[in-house]
Amino acid sequence: MFNILYSNRFFLSILIAGFVVYADSVQANFEIKHWTTNKGVPIYHVYESELPMVDIELIFDAGSARDGELYGLAHLVTELLAYGADGMDADQITTAFDSIGAQYSTDTGRDATSISLRTLTSQLRESTELLTAIVSAADFPEQALEQVRTRTLTAIRKQAQEPSTIASIALFKALYGDHPYGHPRIGLAETVSAISLADVKDFYNEYFTASNIQISIVGDINSAQAEQLADKLTSRLAIGTKPPPLPLAEQASDYGEIRIPFDSKQAHVYIAQLTIGFNDPDYFPLYVGNHILGGGGFGSRLLEEIRVKRGYAYSAWSYFIPQRKRGPFVVGFQTSIDQADDALALARKLIAEYIEDGPSADELKLSKQHIKGSFALRVGSNAQISNWLRRIIVEKLELDYTNTFTEKTEQVEREQIINRFKKHIQPDKMIAIIVGG
Repeated sequence: MFNILYSNRFFLSILIAGFVVYADSVQANFEIKHWTTNKGVPIYHVYESELPMVDIELIFDAGSARDGELYGLAHLVTELLAYGADGMDADQITTAFDSIGAQYSTDTGRDATSISLRTLTSQLRESTELLTAIVSAADFPEQALEQVRTRTLTAIRKQAQEPSTIASIALFKALYGDHPYGHPRIGLAETVSAISLADVKDFYNEYFTASNIQISIVGDINSAQAEQLADKLTSRLAIGTKPPPLPLAEQASDYGEIRIPFDSKQAHVYIAQLTIGFNDPDYFPLYVGNHILGGGGFGSRLLEEIRVKRGYAYSAWSYFIPQRKRGPFVVGFQTSIDQADDALALARKLIAEYIEDGPSADELKLSKQHIKGSFALRVGSNAQISNWLRRIIVEKLELDYTNTFTEKTEQVEREQIINRFKKHIQPDKMIAIIVGG
C-alpha cells in the first residue's frame, strides 16, 4: 500500500543498515543549518540544489523503547498513521501521494520513530499538507487497527521461522533482560494481540507532539523556505511534554551460551556484549579497530581466520551498534552444525587475542585508507545526506561530524585501539547465541 519500511528485518540487515553506513560513507562536506521554531522544535536543514527534490524526515522520541509492557505498540501506531487522517481514508491518502509522485515511509527503531517524505520541489505544498495531516490528525479507524494487527502477527509468525531473527531476538533479550531495548521492535504475538484502540490513541497523544519531534530537511529549498515549511509541519501538533529519560542499560547476563534448537543444517552464531552509547568519545578508536577485526569485509581478521583459512563460514563479521543507553558489540557468522563449537571457540580466541595485542601497523594503515577512500561514496545524494542527518540528530553528534570524519579516523593510533578495546570489551562477559541443530 504505502512505501512503509518494516522493522522486522533480519539482524544482519539491521547491522548493515545501522552501522556499516557509518563507515562507508575522503570528503563529505555539506553545511547544516540549525534553528528552533517558536514551538521549540529543533530544525536541521541542508540546501542541495542539484535535483528539484526535497527529503523531509520527522523524528520522534517514540521508538519501541517507549512501548511499556505493550511490546510492538510504537510500531503499530506508526504503521496506522496513514490509514486515515483528517477525514481521508487510506485509499484517498495513497491516491493523493501517487498523483504527485511523492514517497512516504516510516521506520520504528528502538530509540526513535521516523516519518519520511520525498517529493518534487514543485509538489512541496501538496505533499507537506498530506504529511501534516497524517502526523497531526490521524484518525485511527478501528478496522485499520485489525488489518495492521493481522499483518503484524503474520510477520511475527514468519520471524519464528527465520533462524537469524530468532538469534537476534534471543541476543537482545539476553543482553538487556527487562530493559526497554530487550524486546523485538515489532512486538510479540501476545502483546500485539492485546493492544487496544485506546492504547494506540494514548501513545499517539503522548509521543507525537511538538515537544518530542526534531525535523530534518534536505534539498532544493533555501533556509527561509525551510523555516516556513517547518512551521507548517508543526502548526497542528499539540505542544505536549518531553518523555522521561530511558533507564541506563546494564548487561542482564554475563558469559555463557544459549542454544536454541532449530531444524537446519546451518547454525547461526552471535557473540555479544554491551559496550558504548551514542556519541561516545571512544567511538573512533573502536570503529577503526573493529574495521580491522571484523567490520572491513575481506582482509579483516575474523573473515580471514574463520572463512579463508578454515572454511568454517562463508562470512564472519563484527560491529558496534551504539544505542542511546548503551548498545552491543556483536560478532556473527553462519556455519554448519558440526563445526559450530569449533568456530565459536575460534571466534572467542580471535577476539581475546585482538583485545590483548591489537592490530599491526600495516593493518591500521590499510584500514584507514579503506575507510577514507570509501567515505565520500556514501554522501552523493539527498537521501544519503538525509540518512547522515538522521544519525546526527538522533545521536546528538556535532553538526560538522561528516566534515571531520576522515580527520578523526586518521588520528586514531594503535595504542588507542588496544586501550579502548580493553576498556569496553571483556571476553569473559560475552554471551553466545547458537540457533540450529
